Amino acid sequence: YQPRLGLARVLRASNEPNEAKKYYAQVMDMAPEVHDAYIESAEMLTKTDPLEAVNVYSRFPVSDNPSYNDAYIFGEIIRILMKAEKYDDERLAKNMIAYGRVLGTVVLDSYTKILEEKHKNELL
Repeated sequence: YQPRLGLARVLRASNEPNEAKKYYAQVMDMAPEVHDAYIESAEMLTKTDPLEAVNVYSRFPVSDNPSYNDAYIFGEIIRILMKAEKYDDERLAKNMIAYGRVLGTVVLDSYTKILEEKHKNELL
């Protein structure tokens, strides 16, 4: 997967995002545990199509014992969904739980406050 990841990075730097996406997708298929492919691919989409970035991040396979690196992906999904005010998206609660398990519930305080203000208490 390393050559494909390298090629995706070169294409991304060369401002060829559509070609880069193809190679990032190949890396995700070949080595689903490689965080970089998800993060770099989603970062290309964050400004233009944030919900598609969430779709990319959501392809990441969650292990039974998630790591701090996994938590970055959970946090990005939460951040994008909250910014887009997609409070009812099923991926929000799932990733909040995973994020809290890795980093502790304190990291969820600001998001919890926003959900309470928006009367989304059933999510909590």
